[in-house]
Amino acid sequence: MRQLRAPAAVIAIAALATPAVAADMAPRQAMVGMYSYLADAAVFTHCETEVRYPVAFEEEHILLERAYLEVIDEPGAELLVFIEARIEERPAMDGPGIEINVIPEKFVRVAAVEEDCTTIAMTDVEAISGPDPAPEAF
Repeated sequence: MRQLRAPAAVIAIAALATPAVAADMAPRQAMVGMYSYLADAAVFTHCETEVRYPVAFEEEHILLERAYLEVIDEPGAELLVFIEARIEERPAMDGPGIEINVIPEKFVRVAAVEEDCTTIAMTDVEAISGPDPAPEAF
């Protein structure tokens, strides 16, 4: 059986990969958090880590935004959401540099308005796509 080897150029390019390129290879994971949207800015606060991320307007963000706007009466209010997403670097919205963003690959559902991170069990996260055998650290 013949073994295939990567060309030297491919190996050299991979060795030069920046952290931004490496971050863009992040796997999708089930996430539960508080989402808010106001004046073309979306923010996601991850329930488990309490880390706050801007949300990139990519993938299924439009589905997440529409569901949010259907439920929320007060602009900018937070809503508990269930998504499958990646964490990746993107150019900063305000000024130079980069920032870490949530990329919502799959919108799952929104919770009732009265729910928040304190009212759900983390088993609800597993209900999205099954247990995560090797959780990623952010």
